[in-house]
Amino acid sequence: MLLSVLALLLEPDSLGNSALRQTNVPWIDLVQNVCLAVFAADFVLHLALVERPRRYLFSFTGLIDASAVLFFFVPQRIS
Repeated sequence: MLLSVLALLLEPDSLGNSALRQTNVPWIDLVQNVCLAVFAADFVLHLALVERPRRYLFSFTGLIDASAVLFFFVPQRIS
């Protein structure tokens, strides 16, 4: 997670990037895509392995995990 935050801090236009739009700096895209894959895999594994997936999804930790994955897909442009 800290690697993802570091990539966002070093990105030239951090408010304009998302997983849907790539930057001009290739290593930042690589770091963000790897972090997205790790977060998504963790979230899917939690949902698959927990006894009550719906209860986990709407718990505090489930919402945090979902927001960590969904953050990459929401455009961050403030206009």
